Amino acid sequence: MVEDNRVNQLVMKSILKKYEGITFDFANDGLEALKVMEQQKFDLILMDLQMPEMDGYEATEEIRKGNSGLNSREIPIIAVTADTTEKARNKVIAVGMDDYISKPIDAEKLKNSILKALFLEKVTLHL
Repeated sequence: MVEDNRVNQLVMKSILKKYEGITFDFANDGLEALKVMEQQKFDLILMDLQMPEMDGYEATEEIRKGNSGLNSREIPIIAVTADTTEKARNKVIAVGMDDYISKPIDAEKLKNSILKALFLEKVTLHL
């Protein structure tokens, strides 16, 4: 999860820790995420859009260019944002993110988006 707001990190942590078999880390901005990705492999990224240093759009562009260390440029990236404008949705698609979820987070929508992104629709996560 790439998120600069501590309260949002706590909310996401409370949701994600309910899912069996899922581990997660937090990065405070896109630049920090890229640094972490150089040393650790991840299966999926939940990406805020508006952050200091490097926003979610820029980070996604770097990942899609192959600048994500141990991680594939095809890693699923789900935008998690309070920006519900059509412009944001279009830009999310344009930079190569796979899905879009608006804040406040609906746990069921998040679960479905994660399953869809990982092609695990047949697997049930227990909340």
